[in-house]
Amino acid sequence: MSVPAPRIAEILARWQSAGSPPIREFAPYFRHIYGVDLFFNLAVAADPPEDASFLVTQLWDKHLPRWRQIKAEKEPRDKSKDAAIVGELNRLKKAAETADPAERLPLEETQFVQITRNPQRKKGKWLRYPEDARTTS
Repeated sequence: MSVPAPRIAEILARWQSAGSPPIREFAPYFRHIYGVDLFFNLAVAADPPEDASFLVTQLWDKHLPRWRQIKAEKEPRDKSKDAAIVGELNRLKKAAETADPAERLPLEETQFVQITRNPQRKKGKWLRYPEDARTTS
């Protein structure tokens, strides 16, 4: 997690002096951020390759043995709903970035955090996204 080496010893000493509690009690914010990051990394591999020679595919086969069946039964997405969701997200993003106070979001709509990531399309030999997924520039 890019923690400087001198700080690691300090953090471990504090954790041990606190009685080595679970991370969720000792550092709840770190646990939350780490959980979000872990979820994101797993979600990126949400469409592993069919070829069982890949480690990701082997892990999915071991821990989620029905994933191939579920993938085959997947219903097509509703493009109009997708467009509505993207439109709403773009509206929220534009309102959050504006310099004009009149165009900012009202307080009732600021109950969210938007993290924008730009993951690579490929990971090693396999694609993280389907071939037909649109790329943004």
